[in-house]
Amino acid sequence: VLKHNHLHMEIKIDPSSQIGSTHAAGVSDVVIESAITAISDCEDSVAAVDAEDKARVYKNWAGLMKGTLEERFSKGGKEMVRKLNPDKEFTCPKSGNKFTLPGRVVLLVRNV
Repeated sequence: VLKHNHLHMEIKIDPSSQIGSTHAAGVSDVVIESAITAISDCEDSVAAVDAEDKARVYKNWAGLMKGTLEERFSKGGKEMVRKLNPDKEFTCPKSGNKFTLPGRVVLLVRNV
């Protein structure tokens, strides 16, 4: 895990993976943190026009805040599930100290 300007980059090394097996150092993936905050817009005229829509917006918002929001759908005949990332735990190779990076951004809501 590398850190610059409070943003993180994770270099995944797995020489046994399909991609890592073709890389000299076994790098299988690079995950770059792109943002630490996001705004969810609950503007009435855009996201929620009646009580049913508002209930759906707030149910989804609660799922975002709890980290439990997920959506199931079919793609190419296969059942798929999209869900929020969990927090990631790491161990510092030098000190052995454990640390956690959030799997999700800080969410801000705009309700006008």
